[in-house]
Amino acid sequence: MRRSSAKTLKSVVAGTGSVAVLAWRRAPFTTAVVAVMLVVAVATGALWSSVEDRGWFTQVSYGLPALDSGKWWTFLIGPFFALIPIFYLPMAGGFALLAGYTEARIGTRRTVAITVSAQLAATLGAALILLALRGTGWAWAAQLSLQTDVGFSAGSLAAVAVVSATVRSPWRFRLRAVLCAYVGISILAVGSLADLEHLLAVGAALPVSRRLARESDDGGG
Repeated sequence: MRRSSAKTLKSVVAGTGSVAVLAWRRAPFTTAVVAVMLVVAVATGALWSSVEDRGWFTQVSYGLPALDSGKWWTFLIGPFFALIPIFYLPMAGGFALLAGYTEARIGTRRTVAITVSAQLAATLGAALILLALRGTGWAWAAQLSLQTDVGFSAGSLAAVAVVSATVRSPWRFRLRAVLCAYVGISILAVGSLADLEHLLAVGAALPVSRRLARESDDGGG
């Protein structure tokens, strides 16, 4: 019985190691980011309790309040956190799926450039838009100007928006329609800071997706 259990454990470890090696070879950037997310989550305790309840939350969350306070580093480290433990599943899993697919299709260097630049542009852009609007008396802008956020979702959505240019019709149109519907409905129905960031990321990435993806004439659009 013990020998059988030891064999099973050895097989599981070997299988896990093989999957990790394959993931690293196919998508090293995506694998590294997801690994850092999980390590940070365990090290800080964010994997089992909300970061919003931690005294250091304002030191890692990005948004207009962080910009006002001169906490520029939050835009760099905030992407590796999730607001509550359950959000690590869609955040890390979504990044692995979207960025991983992008990296496999268009390569590591371009995926790094797209996800990182889009994440920074969307989060900083949202903060600057709210800075311009918060004194206008618009209640929605005033409310969002007080909020902060964490997560890498804007970057991963921009990545899949770009890689959509490499997908053949009619799936290219369907994928883009789903993306546009998601960000459009979210900003209108919920209107959170994250929704504004997602709208900016997808809105900026889609128009230049063909050029960034450098797809072939028969595979892009």
